[in-house]
Amino acid sequence: MRKGFSLFCWNIHSCVGRDGRCDPDRVRHALGSVDFDVFCLQEVGWQLHRGTRNFDQFKHLADEIKGHQYQSLTKTRGAHFGNLIISRYPLAATQTVKLGRRWGVPRCLQMADAVLERKRITVMNTHLGLDPLERLKQMKRIAEFVRADPNQPRVLCGDFNTLRNGVAIKDLGSLFEYRSSSRTFPARRPALQLDRIFATGLGNCVEEGILRDSRFREASDHLPVFASFRTV
Repeated sequence: MRKGFSLFCWNIHSCVGRDGRCDPDRVRHALGSVDFDVFCLQEVGWQLHRGTRNFDQFKHLADEIKGHQYQSLTKTRGAHFGNLIISRYPLAATQTVKLGRRWGVPRCLQMADAVLERKRITVMNTHLGLDPLERLKQMKRIAEFVRADPNQPRVLCGDFNTLRNGVAIKDLGSLFEYRSSSRTFPARRPALQLDRIFATGLGNCVEEGILRDSRFREASDHLPVFASFRTV
């Protein structure tokens, strides 16, 4: 029986690595080399000229981890693109909330309950927009869901595209007991805290960090961030 709760968060950049090649197998093997309870991925699939058209990255990666999965997908003429949650625990109450856009691809918030033996943990996975005003509205929208049920154990993670610790991201983070602060972008020499994990009601964080080795550094322009909690 698995003890505790661990989460891995990674923007895989449509499986396009630092060398400019789209290599889903490289990402798949990297994911298969680590063991976490929940994997939250962003930028899965192809869009415009990035990635390989008509190749199902969602299925390709889910086949490697072999857990319960939930896809949130944007389908347009120029994109088959979105976020993916894969969980060792069963998933319930899945929901995708549209966060809107000012330009670029539509953004969303994935929500799903990971059903542990003694509790449910709401997993929230997102990828926010590039425009500052767009991000502000999106973070306020996410905060509404957190405030609506403040006692629910939950984890919020994703690519927040926030270049610094501004007021909006601090306000959102204040709703959580745990806040990661690792620099994850760009993968070669990370300087920016774009990818974050927030958690509350999960107990003490016993391990946290980013994965810097070549398996991940070469496979995407982001490094993955992770956290493990002593949940009982």
